Amino acid sequence: MIRGLQGGKTRYPIFHDIPSNVDIQPIAAVDEKSKTLYVEVVNATRMGHMMALDAGALPLSGTATFRRFSNGVNDVPIGAGVFNGGQVNFELPALSIIQVIVPLDSSTSPASETHVSGIAMSYQQKGKNYRAAATVTIGDAKGGSVSGATVHGMFSGATSDSVSGVTDGSGQITLNSSSTRQSGTWTFCVTDVVRAGWTYDQSANVKTCDSITTP
Repeated sequence: MIRGLQGGKTRYPIFHDIPSNVDIQPIAAVDEKSKTLYVEVVNATRMGHMMALDAGALPLSGTATFRRFSNGVNDVPIGAGVFNGGQVNFELPALSIIQVIVPLDSSTSPASETHVSGIAMSYQQKGKNYRAAATVTIGDAKGGSVSGATVHGMFSGATSDSVSGVTDGSGQITLNSSSTRQSGTWTFCVTDVVRAGWTYDQSANVKTCDSITTP
């Protein structure tokens, strides 16, 4: 794990569907100098599991190399795997750590700049109360959508609210203002977009602010 984490590597977020009652912890980081992704999967259970790593959002190059650490097996290479559609499968033995080492294509720069590719405003009325909603779409430098990005924003006008949320698989997040009994105009502005290893390029925004007025 030291190989994969030390030296100021960029920590990457991981989205997984591991059940909460299964003690398996994944960690990922990228060495920007060598263009290598390191993924460590720690299995603290007494059962082996089959795992699938989907790294299709990254510019992959070559095959994945697997190393194992467990009782009596100290950081031993245990083979390689070929990516199929950006996914590679591997076995995670009981009470072990598997490190997946993935070379990235250094000739292809990843789309590691985010920007706001859209803001859609709406309002909701419940009884005598109104609130505004801003659905923000985050894109990358290659025209794709960016999941796992934390969007920070501010509502002003009818109410004043500082809000934030994380984009879903389609690169979208809906942020809501607080409620008020007074009709009026809300203006919503994105103040920052944060994703580990990525840069927010505000100059590339299709729009940064948008407004809506209730009746």
